[in-house]
Amino acid sequence: MTYFMEEIAGEVRHAAAMELAPSSKASEIILEDTIVAQEVEAETDDLVRVRILESLPEAIINATGEEVTLEVGDVHFLDSLTAEMLVDGGFAKIAAL
Repeated sequence: MTYFMEEIAGEVRHAAAMELAPSSKASEIILEDTIVAQEVEAETDDLVRVRILESLPEAIINATGEEVTLEVGDVHFLDSLTAEMLVDGGFAKIAAL
């Protein structure tokens, strides 16, 4: 028998067969993805209003994965992390109501 074949209970199987078989860990991965998605939603719940001071040549991707085009004078509601990065970089300022 070749090195990539093995005999299990009188049946010859390819060695990769067990790697490709579904496992109980798949549900754990889904649960972890759900937790990550919930954390992203929690972060996006605290939106910050910012006024753009300098146009950016390319759109940015916010925490929800949406592209946002930033032009001088625009006012956007962005997640706190994105807003903080833009303010720290001098591209925006907080525009509280």
